Order: sequence, then structure tokens, then C-alpha cells
Amino acid sequence: MPTMTTAALIDLAESHAHKGAMVSSARSCIHDARTLAARGEDGYARAWALRSLTYSVGKFHPDYARAAREVAS
Repeated sequence: MPTMTTAALIDLAESHAHKGAMVSSARSCIHDARTLAARGEDGYARAWALRSLTYSVGKFHPDYARAAREVAS
């Protein structure tokens, strides 16, 4: 069972969106995540938030690892 809400997961991704070399890709993923969340498609929204973290901080960052556990649960 996820412990982080979809909104919190998107907010986490947004807090890192200004980092890294692929800022526009990270922001685009956040936009998609917010759109999907508004439609009630939380599973897809969470996946897009996670993808944003991939672009901004990478898969070895602790926030990515935490988010990945959330998305998998």
C-alpha cells in the first residue's frame, strides 16, 4: 500500500525539476502527471512523476529510490 499520495509524489518530482541537464523533459513529465492525476488516473500519474525524477536526479538518488518504492507498491 502506497504511503505517499499521488500529489505528494508529483510535488517531490517538481521540487527536483530544475536540476539536471534535462529540465524540459522533467517538467513535461510533471505536466503529464498532473493532467493524469486530474483525470483520476493515479497509477499513470505516479509513473510520470517517477519518470520526471529519472530526468532530473537520476535513478541513484535517494528520492528516486523512495518514489520507485511508492510506485511499485
